[in-house]
Amino acid sequence: RRMNSIKNIFENLNDSMSASISNEECSFTETQDFNKDQSAIYVDIPTIGGYEYPLENIESLSDLLSQWRLSCLYKTCLTELVDLTSLSRINPSEMSMLVKEYPLGVQINFRYHVEAWQKSNITEN
Repeated sequence: RRMNSIKNIFENLNDSMSASISNEECSFTETQDFNKDQSAIYVDIPTIGGYEYPLENIESLSDLLSQWRLSCLYKTCLTELVDLTSLSRINPSEMSMLVKEYPLGVQINFRYHVEAWQKSNITEN
């Protein structure tokens, strides 16, 4: 009986996350598609005079977010010009601003992973 309830919860979760949603929300389907083919993600990175987005960080950023199981944040990071250097400097209020449109669970996991990653990078440097 317990297994049936767990199965139903996951089916409902998958159904709700696969529903038609805006570009800003995280979806299970989007994450699956991202993992299958990174070239299928198209992002309009803003152009700001005098600012050069470090394109060499794009793959590293993608890998890091995938490792954290937060690939759904990839487009948002690129759109907001958040690269690995920005992540190493981001503070809690900026993290909240970056992921404010996402469900609370995604926000919590993002903050947890970024803070742990920042601590490990300080130790390594």
